[in-house]
Amino acid sequence: MKTWAKFLLYATLLVPGTFLLFVSWLIGPYALDDQQLDAIVMAVALDWRDFGQKQADQRLQYELDRQVGLQVGDDACGLTEDDAGRHVRCAWSVRVPLPGAARVIPLSFASEATITPDGDLR
Repeated sequence: MKTWAKFLLYATLLVPGTFLLFVSWLIGPYALDDQQLDAIVMAVALDWRDFGQKQADQRLQYELDRQVGLQVGDDACGLTEDDAGRHVRCAWSVRVPLPGAARVIPLSFASEATITPDGDLR
């Protein structure tokens, strides 16, 4: 393969790869926290169904303290109940500064789990 073709191939792979690595480094921790929170709200909803609201509140506080980053505060999540069922909802946002620039990227995340009156998890 000619030298210019190798250079073009490497440049074609290097630029997108570097960009993806940078984006992963920048927002990856927040995306992982959101993924953890999705699992936490489901577990808390099941605890609420099986053991009651007090146990679910305790589990939620424990999981928030142990499993997710500090950007997700204790007030980001709540347990509510209505005719449609029992809801565990978490919503939080963060402003990520771009290194070397005077700009920030606002990110918002939300997780929800519902126990229907029949006891099903949605």
